Amino acid sequence: MIMEKGRTKMLLAKKRIKNYYPALSWLVLFFGFVLVVLHRFVTAGLQDIFTETFAISSAGFALLSSSYFYLYPLMQVPAGMAIDLFGPRKITTFSFLIMTIGTIFFAAATTFGQLFWGRMMISFGAAFIWGSLLKVQGIHFSGRIFAFLAGFGAVAASFGVILAGSPFMAGVTRLGWREMIYLLAICSFLLLLGNLIFTRDPVNRVGSNRPTPNQFKPSNRKNKTDLAGTVTVLKQKSGWLLFLCHFGIYGPYAAFIGIWSYPFLVGEAGYTVSQASFFITFLGISYMLGGPLLGHLSDRMGERRRPVLLISCVFLAMFTAAFLFLPYLNGKAGILLYPVLFVIGFFTPSLILTMVLSRELQNPKYSGVAVGIANSGGFVGAAIAQLVVGLILEKGWQGQYVNGIMSYPWPVYQQVILFSTLLITLAFLSAYLVEEKKA
Repeated sequence: MIMEKGRTKMLLAKKRIKNYYPALSWLVLFFGFVLVVLHRFVTAGLQDIFTETFAISSAGFALLSSSYFYLYPLMQVPAGMAIDLFGPRKITTFSFLIMTIGTIFFAAATTFGQLFWGRMMISFGAAFIWGSLLKVQGIHFSGRIFAFLAGFGAVAASFGVILAGSPFMAGVTRLGWREMIYLLAICSFLLLLGNLIFTRDPVNRVGSNRPTPNQFKPSNRKNKTDLAGTVTVLKQKSGWLLFLCHFGIYGPYAAFIGIWSYPFLVGEAGYTVSQASFFITFLGISYMLGGPLLGHLSDRMGERRRPVLLISCVFLAMFTAAFLFLPYLNGKAGILLYPVLFVIGFFTPSLILTMVLSRELQNPKYSGVAVGIANSGGFVGAAIAQLVVGLILEKGWQGQYVNGIMSYPWPVYQQVILFSTLLITLAFLSAYLVEEKKA
């Protein structure tokens, strides 16, 4: 009798522990996405180190920085199909494994080509994490707070941006850049282990008729992501408009953080490198605040999510253009730089609504593909924006350095700012043309 009671208690304890598995799985993928974003921007503060070590130009560094965004967008639709087909556990295990191997390859690189291909491997592995996070979230949380929870993707992204700034550069100063990259490989491997322990495939993935409260799969019919359904989603105009919207919002943000933030803040605004790192951290904090709050506002408006997106684009365009006026303050941006960066950081995570809208406007059976289309837009935008900005900077550079950072003439920054504002205008027009479902 005593042994039977003991066995019963153990079974109940195991059951209670397993009840936490969904939340722990979500946290593993949350921190996985932190790592994904950290990898996106970790090269920003390494420009001078890579320029000297690997003898590359500004355009070459821009190519390396933007290389992360080549495979990532191409993989979004296939990633959505794979997650629907095989479930998040197998896909994310594979994803973390590839990221670990790619990070080790990147850290051990002795040539520019090895750096490039290592970063491409990381990008390929990272392409599955965000879709898997949304998948797990859709299974275990109410759809009425879906945008709010998706907004925590901005929190994860902010942590990644913050860690890629001052903390990472402090580690580089103390340990060296290769050692810090190896540390990221260890983090990837630990997340792989956590994923194997806590993540479980949804019970109603492809081939199962068993229903769950899954926002991605609301019907009891088989959820088969077939080629015909994928083609149907690809033909929908709304998906590509939201692709362009994400393109126009995220491209300027990625280019600023990854390419011209340090040169501008140090060479034009007159700050030190450490002060510039603080501003990047401040930008990340405002981004972290904006995601959940804009998502919550969107959820409160029900199916009227587009106004939040449009208003966000207006603020982004206005305050990006405000950069044009900051350097006239005796060569210092002054205190006005804080509200400008705060507004840009706060409204940029409105890009998450492009994926929420795309998911709601398409057949729920193919929501993984729909989310993938909208999501890929941001990374195509980031790749193109970073490459264009890098070329603008390369063409305008006159061989000057300020505090060890490449410095560019003011007309060069004017071109970059106007280009960024133009992309955000494209995002506004694309969002305006999207037709939401009528309530």
